[in-house]
Amino acid sequence: MTTAYSYLRFSSDKQEQGDSVRRQLKLAEDYAVKHSLKLDTSTYRDLGVSAFKGKNKVEGSLGAFLEAIQKKRIKAGSVLLVESLDRLSRESVDTALELFMSIIRRGITIVTLQDGQIYSTESIKDNWTKLIIALAVMARAHEESLTKSMRVKEAWNKKREAGEVLTRMCPAWLKYDKDWKVNEKKADTVRRIFKMAMDGHGTPAIARLLNEDKTPTMGWAKEWTFGTVAAILKNPAVIGTLVSKKTDADPVEDYYPSIVSKQLYYEVQARVTSRKWIGGRSTENVRNLFSGYCFCSLCGSKMRAVGSSEQHTYMRCLSAYSNSGCDAGRMPYLAVEKTVLAQFAFQNRDLIPEVEEVEKSKLAVLQAEVDEHKKKMDNLIRLAEATGDIDQVVIRIAELKGEIRKREEAVEALKKPALTVAEGFKTHQWYEQLDSLEGEARVELRRKIQASIRRFLKRLEMNPERMLITLHFASGKVREFDVTPYKEQVGGNRIPTRRNM
Repeated sequence: MTTAYSYLRFSSDKQEQGDSVRRQLKLAEDYAVKHSLKLDTSTYRDLGVSAFKGKNKVEGSLGAFLEAIQKKRIKAGSVLLVESLDRLSRESVDTALELFMSIIRRGITIVTLQDGQIYSTESIKDNWTKLIIALAVMARAHEESLTKSMRVKEAWNKKREAGEVLTRMCPAWLKYDKDWKVNEKKADTVRRIFKMAMDGHGTPAIARLLNEDKTPTMGWAKEWTFGTVAAILKNPAVIGTLVSKKTDADPVEDYYPSIVSKQLYYEVQARVTSRKWIGGRSTENVRNLFSGYCFCSLCGSKMRAVGSSEQHTYMRCLSAYSNSGCDAGRMPYLAVEKTVLAQFAFQNRDLIPEVEEVEKSKLAVLQAEVDEHKKKMDNLIRLAEATGDIDQVVIRIAELKGEIRKREEAVEALKKPALTVAEGFKTHQWYEQLDSLEGEARVELRRKIQASIRRFLKRLEMNPERMLITLHFASGKVREFDVTPYKEQVGGNRIPTRRNM
């Protein structure tokens, strides 16, 4: 029996209180029964998530569905049931079409329950009219969202010009009473969460520590969860930026009082997006400071730490460990650790780029170009409405969106704090303090060092045959170092040859 999956989505909180979920789910259930399909219980839902800018495919359940297809957890031949194509995407036609084709090209049939259309590679080949219908639906959906977005922006702009409050909706550490008031106790908790994140704690560890300290939650919840912590760390309201959940209006900077610095906020975002997040319990030994990005330079496989104690820990190539092709020997971990940390001292300052002040003029130029392109888009939309010439306008708007995206990314890159020589040296100093610490204090400092190292290094390759390590720095530079001098200093780290392994 063919398996069907249901995807439900709506974009506003009001729809959740209405009939949207029940209606979409009922349509899917009825269709599955009528066509003898096995409706999978793992229904994918994006409730209160917009599809106008593709948030549902980046952060939402649609993204999880796409990943499941790609990794073949959802098999070719399965059916995706949606109320209409605008549930999948309301982005520009070119982007929506790319998403649509990426699904059906992997052997998934899309059924739109509202009009009974069936889209698959076979049905499109046999009947091009279906593709034209799909394109028409995509164009209409995008135009509707674009018009709505423009109207909302206009309304917000008028409110701002008149000095009116855009919305009184706010995060838990704020309250509106003729003006914004900060709840300093809750704000201090938010600042503590960001500090713990910078010190290397992952969201589960932060939640656990908050619960252990009996720190009051932000709302009615009885205890902290990693999801709540993650939401706070990602919330731009901490730096004063309003992002509407109900509309697709642009973010409004400096709307709320800022409670953490932009530098700290962007530091945390950089760690989240680069997936260099440090998790785990604080009671762990943090035995391997480089866990996750150590590789064998002989075969490219990952290296893992093995051994009974910190002093008797070795790095082994996973391929060699499992006898699956590589014959690399073992690498003394402690010698590697000491070699790496030595490079954070001043004698190797060329490896870590000194940061220059952000040029305000460069930022101003980029921001002006963004504003200019947005004005051009507004003019094109008005032109399309007046003349009815949609095709060329859509193409030009797509081009302008690409240019805007590039400049906005450049603006954000300039705002983000970069690494400094002083930070590298501080990490080296922390490492030198380890010998004077024991127990939990030692573990906490190792976790802090681990978090710092992951900002500086992208990859660490080990060559046990030559006792060499290759460090790939975030600055783009690559250096090779001999661990033999440190191996001779470290007691107990004997490296067996392949003959007696």
